[in-house]
Amino acid sequence: MILGIVLAALAILLIVALVRAIFRPVVVYEFERGLRYARGKFTGVLHPGLYWSVKHLSEVRKVDIRPVFESVAGQEVLGVQPSGPFPIRQPSETAIETHVRRPGEGEGDV
Repeated sequence: MILGIVLAALAILLIVALVRAIFRPVVVYEFERGLRYARGKFTGVLHPGLYWSVKHLSEVRKVDIRPVFESVAGQEVLGVQPSGPFPIRQPSETAIETHVRRPGEGEGDV
């Protein structure tokens, strides 16, 4: 009876060890996205959650999607005279606005 329980426990441990040797858990957090590659080719985007990856056949690379802010030191604008044809009266008029979009979305839109 005890021998049967010990053998069953060893069999379960062996199965768990084999699964852990083949599969790898990957956790993608809320501020990340996972890029899944199978044999070197991109196969899809993984949203937040727990995923299982097969070792040596597939790979998951995590990308941090949190916004990054950089401060840029103020600079003088060269060649602009206050009395010129296009005077800059407010610094907010010189702000540059950028948009980040996904590839394939809004082709031709700026």
